[in-house]
Amino acid sequence: MTTTEAPAYAAPPTTARSTTLIVSPPPTAEPAPTTAIAAPTTAITTTTTTTTTTTTTAPATTTTPLLYPEYPIPDYIDPDITSLDLSNIGMSELPGYIANLVNLQTLNLSSNSLTELPDEIGSLINLEQLNLTNNRLKELPDSIGDLSSLVGLSLSCQGDDRGRCYSNSELKELPDSIVRLENLESVGLLYNYNLELTTEQSIFLRTCCNY
Repeated sequence: MTTTEAPAYAAPPTTARSTTLIVSPPPTAEPAPTTAIAAPTTAITTTTTTTTTTTTTAPATTTTPLLYPEYPIPDYIDPDITSLDLSNIGMSELPGYIANLVNLQTLNLSSNSLTELPDEIGSLINLEQLNLTNNRLKELPDSIGDLSSLVGLSLSCQGDDRGRCYSNSELKELPDSIVRLENLESVGLLYNYNLELTTEQSIFLRTCCNY
């Protein structure tokens, strides 16, 4: 009897785990082809005793508009990730899974349409950098004071190429818990014209961040 040896087992290749995720805005699409519909040329002749006038209508053109769908936010993100970039994607609210990303150290939410942050943002106890530049925030949750590792917080508006600045203009106050951020070293509050700080907050920000 002939014995056939089984082939040697080959282990699947190892996939490296990334700790950084960047979600980019949609690429610029090529313009959709223009569909031209030519209207029939109409000649209108008016006769008088002295003059004959001819009027010709120009061909009409119909163009199909180019529309972009709303850019999708990932439904799931690896909870072990340490850096997440969700900037400039037209986001108006944070996805619920953000609260599960407890290993995050850097979170970039700049240039979106956020008007508020969920209370669960305070669960990101390892977060060191939080960028909220160029949003439409009206308030911050009291849980912002639970970000015990936070070193840098940006709530500024940097403006566009025409000098326009709309973001964060409705932010009128900071939560009292902001003074609990004992590791804070940098804060950006530029162009928040309606923002008023309490005496305690002013002293705290001047001491920690030279604000």
